[in-house]
Amino acid sequence: MCADNRVQLPDEYLLPNASPVAADRLTLLSAIFNPASQAALERTGVGPGWRCWEVGAGEGSLARWLNARVGPAGSVLATDLDPSIINAGPGAEVRRHDVTRDAPPGNGFDLVHARLLLCHLAERESVFDRLIDTLKPGGWLVVEDFDGVSMPPDRQYGPQETPLPTHTALQALFRRRGVEGRTGRWLAAMMRARGMAGIHAEGRVFMALERTIHARFHRLTVDQVRDDLIKAGLLSEAAYTAAMNALESDFLAPTPLLWSVIGRKPAVSNAEGVQP
Repeated sequence: MCADNRVQLPDEYLLPNASPVAADRLTLLSAIFNPASQAALERTGVGPGWRCWEVGAGEGSLARWLNARVGPAGSVLATDLDPSIINAGPGAEVRRHDVTRDAPPGNGFDLVHARLLLCHLAERESVFDRLIDTLKPGGWLVVEDFDGVSMPPDRQYGPQETPLPTHTALQALFRRRGVEGRTGRWLAAMMRARGMAGIHAEGRVFMALERTIHARFHRLTVDQVRDDLIKAGLLSEAAYTAAMNALESDFLAPTPLLWSVIGRKPAVSNAEGVQP
């Protein structure tokens, strides 16, 4: 039961790939945030011959990018709860996998990457540990997630910013479903607490304006959960229409802040026969 006594919604993933708008939404997300993700991945030195696991691969754009980087001597495994829309590129392996319940799909990876995965998982700490366990000594973990709490529209400091009812409704719905909006802010500390080396963390945020890719991304995110929002009493039809009109006419608001964090699994000591 929620503390405010509102209806408790079913515990299920809010943004499934089976949704009619999922592929378009994920394509927009990739267009916005892939440059940050690729920059983080490049910092690891990923290249020919590497074994990579792309966790929660979505539509597969980063799996394709990794596939091109590792070449035929390397390998890319792309997994998702619903892999039906993954295009990982020639030679890459695509597999259905539930990271919270299924055994890891391998070990000894040079690189494991997950974007916007942990925030949705009640088991985020144990999944984080599991991802580290699949790395070889010296392997890299790259984890990215939103801090959607620190960057709301704020007319006190930005009089022309546009707080939309869909912003607050989405945050309320995500909280009810167990989505942790601060996950991105915690990633560097999670790496440090586990003794990861070479930690580097960067955040990326945009100021979204009307009729831009960022406004379209917000629209598709709302559309994917619109029925849930209305059934829960978090958004009215009139408020939805007003917000969608604002995205086309007079909109100014920051996007969620995406943290991209990398860390390296410590190498086994020379006494155990592995170079640091």
